[in-house]
Amino acid sequence: TRLYHNRKVQIIAENILPSAFYGVLFDPIPDSWLEKLKKQITLCIWGARNPMRSSSALLGIAHKGHTLDPYSTVVYKAISNLGRLCTRQTNKSLFVSCWETYRYTKERNGTPSLPKGPFGNAEVWLRDIGTRWKDLQTKMLPQGIQHLKHEIRTLLKDKLRGGLAEERETFGGIETGIDEERTNLLHNEMAVANPQKARKLLCAITGAILPLHPRAYGDLSGTRAKCLGCDALYDVRNGTSSLLQHTIWHCPAHAGYRTANADRKWLVQEHRSWPNCTQIHGIITTDSDISLPRVKELHLMLADIAGKLDTPTSRSGTQTSISGIDLSSQGTS
Repeated sequence: TRLYHNRKVQIIAENILPSAFYGVLFDPIPDSWLEKLKKQITLCIWGARNPMRSSSALLGIAHKGHTLDPYSTVVYKAISNLGRLCTRQTNKSLFVSCWETYRYTKERNGTPSLPKGPFGNAEVWLRDIGTRWKDLQTKMLPQGIQHLKHEIRTLLKDKLRGGLAEERETFGGIETGIDEERTNLLHNEMAVANPQKARKLLCAITGAILPLHPRAYGDLSGTRAKCLGCDALYDVRNGTSSLLQHTIWHCPAHAGYRTANADRKWLVQEHRSWPNCTQIHGIITTDSDISLPRVKELHLMLADIAGKLDTPTSRSGTQTSISGIDLSSQGTS
C-alpha cells in the first residue's frame, strides 16, 4: 500500500521513533547509529532519487527536527522528562538529591568519568547543545515546563542547522539564523494547492535543485561540471556554489524565469548582496530585509527552475556512466 508523504511523517514521529528510543535516557544510542537512522528516515520519506539532498536541511528546515531527527528526538524527550520530574513537588527533593550526589561523586574523585545514568547523560547532552544544567534549573524551569521545551527545541534546531554551512558551502550564511515564517510560508501554501511545485521548491531549499550529482554531467576527471541549460563548465572541486549561482541567476536558458515580472527583475539586481543560503536555496535569514511578496517570487522562480532541470529534455545529453559507474539508476528528484 502506498503511503502519502504526511502519513509517513506521522507514523515515524508518533509510532516508530518513540518505540525505538524507549529507555534511551538510561542507555544512550551511539551517535553513528543515530546518523544511520537519520539517513534511513530521509530515504523513507523522500526516496533515494537525489543524492544532493541534505538530510539535515530536510529535517531541520522542512520538518520539525525534534520529532524526526533521531538525535534531536532523543535529547528533547530525555531532557523534557527530566525537567518534568524536577517541576513536580513530590519528586523534586529526590531528583535534586540524586543530581547533587552524582556531581559530588564525580568532582570528589578528581578524574573525568563516563556519564552514567540519566543525570550523567543529561549533563553531556545539555553541554552538546550549548547550555548547562544550571541554566536549565535557574532560567528555564522556573518559567514552566512548556518554556523549557521551547528552549530545548530552539537549541536543538540551532545545532542541527549550524552544521549545514560546514557540511556544504552553498548553505553559507545560515548560521546567522533562519526566518522560518518567510522561508516556509510559500511551501506550506503550495503543499495543498500545488504539491508538485511545493516538492520542487523543497528540492531547492534542501540542496537538491540539481537532478543528479554534478559528477554525472562533468568531465572524466571529476573536477568540472557543466550547466544543464547552456553547457558552461564550472570547477566543482571545492563545492557547487559557483555552478548553482550560474544555473539560477545567469544561465540564458532560465532568463524567462528571471524576468517574468518587476519583482523578479529586482531579485536579479539585488541577489549578489545575499548569502549563499538565500541565493541558492531560498532560505531567508533573520537579518534579511527582503519583503514577503519578493520572497514568494524568489521561491516561485526556484521551483520553476528546479522543475525545468528535472525534465527529461534538460538532461538529454547527460552522461550516465563515468569510469564504469552507472548513474542512471539514481533517477531524479
